[in-house]
Amino acid sequence: MNLCFQGEDREFSIQDKPPKTRSTKKTGQILKEFRNVIISAYPEKINLKMMVSDELDENLDSISTGENIEEVVFELIQWAKSKNRLEELV
Repeated sequence: MNLCFQGEDREFSIQDKPPKTRSTKKTGQILKEFRNVIISAYPEKINLKMMVSDELDENLDSISTGENIEEVVFELIQWAKSKNRLEELV
């Protein structure tokens, strides 16, 4: 699976199986930027909760128990990765 998204004048790509030349740090940087894009788009948990319900048909509270938006988005991305649903977040 290839996943591309745009944010802050940049285009990002995430792959399930990165090329051997891609470092883990680079993938981590991409996920960090993706996290920041989601936080920018949904700065309030209620807005993110509605998006997750509408787009993923999931309850955000069952995915994340984070105390702040950064933790919630981090756990949401980790959940989506584990369920092969990253594309649906874009």
